[in-house]
Amino acid sequence: MKALFLYPSEMRTEYEDVKKGLRPTDRMYGLVELANAGFEVEFNDDRFLGKYGELTRWFRKYGIFLYDLKTLLSIHKYDIIIAKDNFSTQLSIYCKLFNKPLIYVDALFLMPNMYIKKKFFYPLNFKLAKGIVVYSNTQKHLWEKVYKTSYGKLKYLPYSIDADFYKFRDNSSYSSSHSEDYILSVGRDPGRDFQTLLAAAEKTGVKVKLITTPRNVPGDYQDADFVTIYNNLSYDELFDLYKRAKLVVIPLKSDISYPSGIRGVLEALSLGMPTIIGDTPVMNEFFHEGEVVTYEPGNTEDLISKINEYFNNNKKLDSLSENARNAIAARFDLKKNIQLYIDYFREIIK
Repeated sequence: MKALFLYPSEMRTEYEDVKKGLRPTDRMYGLVELANAGFEVEFNDDRFLGKYGELTRWFRKYGIFLYDLKTLLSIHKYDIIIAKDNFSTQLSIYCKLFNKPLIYVDALFLMPNMYIKKKFFYPLNFKLAKGIVVYSNTQKHLWEKVYKTSYGKLKYLPYSIDADFYKFRDNSSYSSSHSEDYILSVGRDPGRDFQTLLAAAEKTGVKVKLITTPRNVPGDYQDADFVTIYNNLSYDELFDLYKRAKLVVIPLKSDISYPSGIRGVLEALSLGMPTIIGDTPVMNEFFHEGEVVTYEPGNTEDLISKINEYFNNNKKLDSLSENARNAIAARFDLKKNIQLYIDYFREIIK
């Protein structure tokens, strides 16, 4: 099987860092694992380079995802095309015309508001694509209900991470007794609810370190003395913040129907971090009792209660830490789960 990966941004630097062990392999969404399994895989990000690169990025800002002619012509060499993020009607039509199986991976987020997208472009892409991988059954059932054309096209496969990367980097296990008194929270996704987290932290007197873009932080809290905002950290810097944190909180909005926060949660759990998350239907699919602590999204008092219950209870924190690592090893290791992707891709190209 010859597979071509198409990513939503320029990936050459990222790939070089992955090969050097500076970033986890899951940043390439299965490409590395497929190659290690003996498949011929490549990626193409030419459309982000050269004189057309700026034009491509400009169109992306307005929800238009275009491919240059050179990239489209290269598709003919491959047995399957795997596009990460965002439907491209241009790509879908081209692959259909030339009978090239096209799989979209993690392309479904919020339901489209624009009428032409909702009524024309999305149904068309559902019909033209060979398959669409989603990371949540909740998400799968919702889109199938709204778009009848999606029946049989959506495939649930588990979101997974490069567990070995985190084992390699984490030289010392989490210990509540050696942590510092702050909460760490990570995420740039619009599904994050930092308002509720910061309101809860303010009332409990707990410091918060946020790894996000400043625009995601409510204005009232951007200069608060108990809040520190970080952006564009190296993995070494990120792991240092994790290692010293008492607790991780991934605050989520209540109306999220896609796996917002899943990478941040799995990253934290793989490092053995006790983690509190917003109790969304999607997150309920992934985790068992005792692996994470949940609170009602948007409910500041409930989050305060959970922070107070766990923040200074080392026994409970260390129990969560152990269960977190066990969950990653059992269900979320990309090296183990890649066979599920291989089986699906083979089924598609039969």
